[in-house]
Amino acid sequence: TYACWMWPIFDKGETWNTIFGTTYWAHADNSWTAQLERSTLFVRVCIKARSSGSYGYACEPSWRFLDEFEKTWHHFALVLSRSNALPRVYMDGDPIIVGDSNHGYPWTSRSSYPWQSGQWLYVGRAHTASEQFDGYIDQFEVYEEELSYAQIRALATPADLPTTSTSTSTTTFTSTSTSVEPLPLFYDALFKPNSAFDVDDTSTQTRTISSGHSVTLSGWSGTRQYHNGFYLHSGTGYIGTAVVEGLIAGLRYRYGVYQWSNDVDCSGCGQGYNGLVVNGVRQPDTYTRDRSELFTARGTATASETGTITFEFLRRNTQVALSGIVVSPEVNEATRKS
Repeated sequence: TYACWMWPIFDKGETWNTIFGTTYWAHADNSWTAQLERSTLFVRVCIKARSSGSYGYACEPSWRFLDEFEKTWHHFALVLSRSNALPRVYMDGDPIIVGDSNHGYPWTSRSSYPWQSGQWLYVGRAHTASEQFDGYIDQFEVYEEELSYAQIRALATPADLPTTSTSTSTTTFTSTSTSVEPLPLFYDALFKPNSAFDVDDTSTQTRTISSGHSVTLSGWSGTRQYHNGFYLHSGTGYIGTAVVEGLIAGLRYRYGVYQWSNDVDCSGCGQGYNGLVVNGVRQPDTYTRDRSELFTARGTATASETGTITFEFLRRNTQVALSGIVVSPEVNEATRKS
């Protein structure tokens, strides 16, 4: 397990910003790197492995907005396995999806590379002068074991991180410790149908989510077991809405979205890219797949004057699914009142 805090700036225009990785003295073959891939408006996490001049990528399928991600502290953790498995990646304490790809060769064909002997470990740069990290890296740690989700969440709790100003070359340290509730995991976040799972029902419905808040769902085709929740198919419409209610007006909340599709029960149903709008603001596209433990979307939103946050799911494929929504105040009530 590798972990660190990072403050990306992206002022130098570098496409690939290396967080950390390994290489041999002679060449980059049989090495791997954890990087931020930057475009003009977006950024995403990629894990790369290299052999014979060809790369295997494992990247987030959805991009993050650059202006929201940069110049903010983020906790990043990476767990590498000896088995033919994709890396396990965590951002700010929560797991994120990385998908295998066919750039050169898939990552899964190179999973033994993290265990090659004779490698050098680089932090903040690659083996060449290019692909350097543009920003700050702090509290870099390596563990000779796979840390649990709870352990990584504990590492991602801010404590005495540097407050960074990009206008000067100095960095001052102040405590940024806060008490933030973790977002519930998948099995605690599922919608609980009032009746059987496989029901065609386009009426407006209400559910209670794990935080105790009500959510009103409209525009959906009904519920399906292979989605563990609601679905919208091509014969019904293009937008499914979920409105979380009973929140504190003006308070900022962290949210997470689960969209799951069991490919065994329904091959390809709902898997693929779909759109997401939160409180009227377009978010990066979500990608539904059969990995239940991972959020398809995470972010923050401010509750409206009526104490609501509105999620709109835009169907672009055969189906769009909604398995669960979780919310948690960005700061707890005691901190807010103080």
